[in-house]
Amino acid sequence: MTLLHLGVQNVRNLKETSIYPSTAVNFLVGNNGSGKTSVLESIFLLGRARSFRTSRLSNVTKQGLENFAVSGKLVQLEAPPVILRLAHKSKATTLSADDRTLRKASDLASYLPLIYIDSSSYRLLSEGPNQRRNFLDWGLFHVEPGFLPMWKRYNRVLRQRNAALRDWHRLDPGLWDSELIDSGEEIDRMRRVYVQELAPILARYTQILFNQGGSRIGYWRGWDPNQTYAESLANSRIQDQSSGFTRRGPHRADLEVYSDDRLLVDTFSRGQQKLFLCALHIAQIDLFRRRTGKSTVVLIDDLSSELDPDNRNHLVKLLTELGTQVFITMTEASLVDENEIADKTVFHVKHGTLCSKTAHPDLVPAGW
Repeated sequence: MTLLHLGVQNVRNLKETSIYPSTAVNFLVGNNGSGKTSVLESIFLLGRARSFRTSRLSNVTKQGLENFAVSGKLVQLEAPPVILRLAHKSKATTLSADDRTLRKASDLASYLPLIYIDSSSYRLLSEGPNQRRNFLDWGLFHVEPGFLPMWKRYNRVLRQRNAALRDWHRLDPGLWDSELIDSGEEIDRMRRVYVQELAPILARYTQILFNQGGSRIGYWRGWDPNQTYAESLANSRIQDQSSGFTRRGPHRADLEVYSDDRLLVDTFSRGQQKLFLCALHIAQIDLFRRRTGKSTVVLIDDLSSELDPDNRNHLVKLLTELGTQVFITMTEASLVDENEIADKTVFHVKHGTLCSKTAHPDLVPAGW
């Protein structure tokens, strides 16, 4: 999907805003606190129904007000335009597509696949496995229609089994094992196939971005690879009862990232980790495009952080070659060589107001 129009009301310090972005690269240029990141947050809200800055949507609203709204016109080649809208008032949030109410955030996400990268994103490599599982599951959600219902089924049964483990004197946790095994092994199968497809694409982009051979990804399923899931659950039954939760399964899976035979986080500088993370996301975008024929929206906050000018330009060039629409915040336009980017719009952000000399309100690309 490509965002042709964005409308924002009462988000953070942004004035009521209506912009027509480039279908390729959009630079949001301004001082810190000017509202650049709030534009990215608005787009993120439109695609995820949540914020990357706060867990409470009420905190997104401009100070002194109780409601905010974000809307966007989306287009995909050979498909009619779609108008998405998220509106929040007090504690109620409504989602819609072409005035049709959407009941779940996943319904919204299916319309607007987007990736957010900021100066702390490298933590995906250094912190616990939860973020890496989320990375895998984002990719599967968008390319494998059966993944989300299977993931929901597994987590529902997992909660039931864990409840029984905490009360095992009265309830038999084994009653849930069969369904947990069936759904868990299917999730594992989908993840393994996904990583196998992603690995060679990632190898290509790490070589392109920083000529780094030897870096690779692996996958740990969440239990002993030499055992079936049924065997693993049986072998850990006593420990599970003692701890009160299921200690093995896809909910403990991890994406392993190596440089040669050592963990990448132990050998790469933070700047190299960020560049590798960019390669990882680009590989995921490429795989998404190959599997679905669709494009992705990428939000990059503070592009200059820990990336030198050559790497910044190279990254933006790779994203545009993939047909990706990109929104990038910067404090100065000179941080990227704009002459290398043919299709772009530069928005200057000051005190919550956006203006651009290159925006074309009525422009719709040929063939859309």
